[in-house]
Amino acid sequence: MNSKATRWFSVLALLLVFFGNTAVSLSGENPLDIFSGQKWTFYPGYEFPGAKGSARLQEVDARNGLILNYDFTGGGAYVAAGLPVDIAEVSKEIWFEVKADRELKIMVRLEDSSSQTHQYQLLYQQPGDWQSLQLDLALPPKGSFGGPKDGVIHYPITKLWFGVGKGKSTGEPGEVSFSRARIIQ
Repeated sequence: MNSKATRWFSVLALLLVFFGNTAVSLSGENPLDIFSGQKWTFYPGYEFPGAKGSARLQEVDARNGLILNYDFTGGGAYVAAGLPVDIAEVSKEIWFEVKADRELKIMVRLEDSSSQTHQYQLLYQQPGDWQSLQLDLALPPKGSFGGPKDGVIHYPITKLWFGVGKGKSTGEPGEVSFSRARIIQ
């Protein structure tokens, strides 16, 4: 090989090594590391008394996850668990995976930098299997409260909550697992 070809090949190899190691960030999909040791806060929806439950981090099917237990036999409307995050404005979607033994209404709440909370509702429909759920941040929330109450996300997102709403399938106590959260930019 001549020296010009050797130099070109060396430069190409260095570029491949550099960009190969940054492929995750270049693809626009970034893991949201929220299931490995972070402190989650459980909330039983005190404004609708009666719900009980708990939240814990645990390995589920060889993956880190959040287990949210719920019990609406004494009343209530929802339970949730949340933690502080820092999700930038360039984020377009939040994806995560859910597993439960029955169909559920999954609630996602995002608290923004103006202390406004935006609530979204997604449906889990694959009992016994992991289902990927997508939250498109460009879509309007089901509801917003607190802060300016304008329904607009004021970035960064500072808190993320996952929850379960009371419904036909939640007559008996149960649990739901959340895992593999990621941000799409």
